[in-house]
Amino acid sequence: MPRMLILLVVAFALAVPTLASATVIAPIQVEVGEVHGDLSSEDALNDENKHFDRYAVTLSAGTMVRIWASSDRLDTMLTVRGPGDEVFDNDDFAGTTDSAVQFTPSEDGEYILTVTSYNAGSLGPYLLGITPMSPDTLGTAMTLGVDAQ
Repeated sequence: MPRMLILLVVAFALAVPTLASATVIAPIQVEVGEVHGDLSSEDALNDENKHFDRYAVTLSAGTMVRIWASSDRLDTMLTVRGPGDEVFDNDDFAGTTDSAVQFTPSEDGEYILTVTSYNAGSLGPYLLGITPMSPDTLGTAMTLGVDAQ
C-alpha cells in the first residue's frame, strides 16, 4: 500500500506544473514612446487574480523618465521594477484612474513594466507611454485619460 501511495504522489507531481513555471511570463521588449496594449482574458493572472501585461525597456542612469498607463475603460495600475531594488508603482495619478511614475534611474539596465487593472476581471485597451524628460519638458502638464483604442 505505501508503494501505491508513493506512485500516486509522483504521478500527480509530474502531471501538475509547478507554480513557479506557471507564473514566469517573459516581458515584451519595448522602446521609448507609446505602446497600445490590451488586458484580455488570455493574459496571465497575478497573485491577486488580476490579468496583467509585462514589458521590458532599457533605460539609462541619470536620465529622468515618465512612464504612464492610461485607459478610458480600465482603472490602470503600473509597477516598474529596475535593476537592484528599485520599485516604483502608482494607481490613480493626479486624481484620475490612470497611472504614472516619474523617476531618474540609478542604474543603466532593463526595467520591467507591469500594467494591470485595479479591479480583478477588468479587461480592455490601454496606452502605455515611456517618455524621457529633459529640462524643456520638466513642469509640462501631463494629460492622461487619452482614448486607448
